[in-house]
Amino acid sequence: MIVVSSKFAKLIIMGVILVGHAFFSGCRSSEYYYYRAFERSRTTDYKGAIADLDKAINADSEKWYYFALRGHIEYLTGANQRAIEDLNKALELNSSVAIVLLERGKVSIALGDYHSATSDLDRSIETDPGNGLSYIYRGYAKYMGGQMEEGLEDLDKAVELWPYGEADLIRGMARIGHGDYLGGLQDLFAGIRKKQEHTLTTRSGIP
Repeated sequence: MIVVSSKFAKLIIMGVILVGHAFFSGCRSSEYYYYRAFERSRTTDYKGAIADLDKAINADSEKWYYFALRGHIEYLTGANQRAIEDLNKALELNSSVAIVLLERGKVSIALGDYHSATSDLDRSIETDPGNGLSYIYRGYAKYMGGQMEEGLEDLDKAVELWPYGEADLIRGMARIGHGDYLGGLQDLFAGIRKKQEHTLTTRSGIP
């Protein structure tokens, strides 16, 4: 289960200002390689992005967001164990970044470690309680880990906070699995409608 979050792009904010001078002057600093890795990841050149992040980390291994971005890309490519290692390092360097806790929770779900995922997502929600994605993934982790009622409660909250359809779709599947077929179908239809509306809005450029 993957829900793509544009919020992960916020990892570059602190780096962009520092990167500008290095990028345009051609200086091959660690920030230059980080910025280029981010741009490559946006075009799905994951191999090139990882190579650049390796160079950035070799030059400066104290930037948590270098490890976070490399872990994110490794997750996208299915290298989940390496992703965990990089996200662990990112959190060693900065232990309270909600988006990194969310990312490690997602990887733990992919590895079937629902207990660790729930723990990370608890911390992510404590730090950023308005992020609907954290509730989506924690609800899913709890549900898959046997805490079905608690999982559905989180998915209820996710539907309130995340208006783009994914929360409705996941809650719909969970409800059907819990025997609530009518409620589940209603959620699935609502999720499909919201995703279609979001796609149309995005294509039309309507804010």
